[in-house]
Amino acid sequence: FAGTGKGGLKLESWNGGGGAFNNTGDMPASGSSTSWATYSWNYLIPVGATSIKIVPLLTGASGGSNADSVGIDNIMVNNTPVPPPPFIPDVILNGDFETPNGSRWGTTQGTPTYPTTGGNPSGNAVLDGTASFAVLYAFNNIEKTFASLGLAPGDTYTFQMDMKLVSGANIGGLRLEGPAGYVVESYPTVIGNGSQWATYSIVLTVPASPGLCKFGLRPGGGSIVAFDNVKIVLPAPPAPLQAAITQGTSVSWTAASAANQYQAQESSSSSGPWTNLGSAIVGNTTSSVFDDSKSAFYQVQESVPTTQEVVHNGGFTAAGSFSDEAEGWNPVQSQAPSRLATGGRSDDGACMQLQVVNVGAAPNGSEIQQNTNNVFESESGQVVPGNTYNFSFWAKQISSGVSYEQKYKVSFLDENGNIKGDGGVKPFSPAVGGAWTQFTQPGLVAPAGSTTALIQIFGVTGAVQGGEGEALIDDVSLLSSGFGSPTVIAAATTSAVKVSWQSLAGWDYQVQSSTNLSDWTDFGSVIAGDGSIKAVYDTAENAKKFYKVGELP
Repeated sequence: FAGTGKGGLKLESWNGGGGAFNNTGDMPASGSSTSWATYSWNYLIPVGATSIKIVPLLTGASGGSNADSVGIDNIMVNNTPVPPPPFIPDVILNGDFETPNGSRWGTTQGTPTYPTTGGNPSGNAVLDGTASFAVLYAFNNIEKTFASLGLAPGDTYTFQMDMKLVSGANIGGLRLEGPAGYVVESYPTVIGNGSQWATYSIVLTVPASPGLCKFGLRPGGGSIVAFDNVKIVLPAPPAPLQAAITQGTSVSWTAASAANQYQAQESSSSSGPWTNLGSAIVGNTTSSVFDDSKSAFYQVQESVPTTQEVVHNGGFTAAGSFSDEAEGWNPVQSQAPSRLATGGRSDDGACMQLQVVNVGAAPNGSEIQQNTNNVFESESGQVVPGNTYNFSFWAKQISSGVSYEQKYKVSFLDENGNIKGDGGVKPFSPAVGGAWTQFTQPGLVAPAGSTTALIQIFGVTGAVQGGEGEALIDDVSLLSSGFGSPTVIAAATTSAVKVSWQSLAGWDYQVQSSTNLSDWTDFGSVIAGDGSIKAVYDTAENAKKFYKVGELP
């Protein structure tokens, strides 16, 4: 209203009746006007404060006098905390040595030089370690706190620098020194002969105490080393936690068995077509799924596990066109295998004999082979894409001479005989003269487009005079583990919500819920983060409900 003085505030923090223990002093407004204007101040409340004293004033410190008059109105506090500015760690100043004469670097040992050319690129620092101890310190040889550099004591970090040898054979390294007398040094292995610029990464664990260090460069013993582009490689800061709420539908069912498979489906018509809601679920631990949308119709299909043997005559019980052949099996290679009516592992006594003998130096082989779907049209030898198959057979080693090897292979073929995938060639070698031994290859998944399996079991010799070997084979099996035709079971639907967020590995999360934004209770247990999307689900029974997700480091 009069004069040139500015209005302002003084803020004091109090703790009980003990008086003010923090006082900002007079804080004039940022300006003055003969019209009403709004001014704001930010105040950091000290730890331990229980109350605040707000003092409006006309401050003489702003150049006014006792004749000044200022009007003050509408004093209020915005109790939403002001977000702190993002933490930006200190970088190693002039780490590329482009500022001449080693600005921001200091040394008490040795005499560095700072060429303005020849670096990677341009400026660099050269330190001579041939005669005596030499070290060049960042930040003008001043100790820095680990926190100011973005380092957590006790954690491991990557430090990076470009180096090359001017003379000598030992490349330079990194040195950390602290006020407690600790010293940490690391020297990487020289790249090549060290004569060319190369980037070196040094992994060091920062000492847990005292939280201060000097950051230095040191040449290898007996060497002159050039340094450039020195930096601390810090991980990118995690994104702020953000949670999302999605309204949808919960589809639930009663699982009859932990071995059965369940597939929830949705459709806009009661007669279909039906679309799967996510992947099929095996077991009774999970008995509901969440649909982000709201379809008109839902159903759940239940499938019972089934097994199917796709190998025909795996025990070689049935003979083929000739007594030494087995029905459904093709003899392959230079020395045909023979079906033996006795000597097998099973009660029927039959088995197949692989026997290879080199009369001269030429290699030989003996193999049994079956294309499962082509044996007989009435046989169920066709494989189902996506199903898992477990292959096994028994073998008994009679002899095994020089250069002799035994192997097997399971391949999946399409209807034209093209290989869609295989389990690789696998060796097998029971002990000579030992008992029957089973060999297995589980977890073979039939690829898309496959209709049949090709089974090969063989023994071969190399081009060696006198090479020979013999083995008996029995009880060959390729057993599928899948699920039978599904049936529709009863399903229940209800309105539901999903609370989801991006988790971070090493962090735990607790979801809480409230109906009034005042009284919060834990919703479920603590959830461990692993870098994936996490979610919790709730039925939408309340007229209104609120959720929040908290991080627990």
